Amino acid sequence: MTSGNPLRSAAVAALVVLFVTGCGSTSVRSPADGPRTSPTPEPTDAGPTDNGPAENRAWPVETRSRADVDGDGQVERLRLRAPDLPGPRFPVQLVVERADGSRSVTGLVRQPLPGLYRSDDVDGRPGEEVLLMAEGNARAVTPLTWRDGRQVPMRTPPGFPLTDDYVHGHRSDWWVEDGHLVSTRSVRPFEFDWDTVEVPASYAVHAWRWTADGLDLQPRRRGLFCVRHDEPQRLLPLSGGAC
Repeated sequence: MTSGNPLRSAAVAALVVLFVTGCGSTSVRSPADGPRTSPTPEPTDAGPTDNGPAENRAWPVETRSRADVDGDGQVERLRLRAPDLPGPRFPVQLVVERADGSRSVTGLVRQPLPGLYRSDDVDGRPGEEVLLMAEGNARAVTPLTWRDGRQVPMRTPPGFPLTDDYVHGHRSDWWVEDGHLVSTRSVRPFEFDWDTVEVPASYAVHAWRWTADGLDLQPRRRGLFCVRHDEPQRLLPLSGGAC
């Protein structure tokens, strides 16, 4: 498994990922059911040398990290910034400062407040993709890749959210393995009781391996597997067709 550089920030609550441990049936808090599709940021027309939209705006919420996004072997400085505004959606900017001193700004509008989750190579091209984790009804990840001097969102098909949350009762997860995104979704939905969900010690999942075709990410079915609720990213073979 290829491990990327984890990108951490205490400034943005969307970076928090819950790992549930224990045995037997476990009750965990879950948000209300969210959309089945992964929200895709809408890029503005900010070019590689443009300051982007509303550059004179105050940006008190900021996440910083580093990654080689353009594949030149030099590490870029990354800044994800957002204004401190009320409401569920925010205008945000991803600023990339390159080693040669140049800078690009990508505006992401009408997007739930995201965080810089990590960077990793998921499309087979030079450079690491920036993986944004958006906080919403279902925490969805959106990969951004370097194209023509700026970050561009990659697209996922409807019905295949990349999330580590519950969607309509189904437990979903994702991770990066050997340069590809891998995602899972529980075969059966779990029973909700208001804001909790009963999770068995192990359960069957559908698994997909994602391949990149330009800016499009396409899921390829890997089959049915068994996972433990405390190790949701470890795919185990089914025993007699069941966990």
